[in-house]
Amino acid sequence: MKHGLTVIATTLIACGVAGAQEVTKPAEFAKMAAVSNMFEIKSSELALTRSSDEATKKFAEHMIADHTKTGQEMMPAAKADKVKVPEKLDQNIKPDWMR
Repeated sequence: MKHGLTVIATTLIACGVAGAQEVTKPAEFAKMAAVSNMFEIKSSELALTRSSDEATKKFAEHMIADHTKTGQEMMPAAKADKVKVPEKLDQNIKPDWMR
């Protein structure tokens, strides 16, 4: 599992996920993936509280579940590669596409 994050990053990039950015180092991928997951979860939580549209709420619930699961599945690979993963969003941590 030494290169677990590299394999995951390569797979996601091949599928066009994460803005089709090339990520070459496990630490870069872990940070990008964690921040993206947290952003998707927080924005979906906002949609749940603000929207009155049932389809939007259902989609938001789906996004929360999927991104929570993805974040949890990434952690063993990050630990195996000794990569520190951000635990919360702050004003200095944003997905690259938001900069």
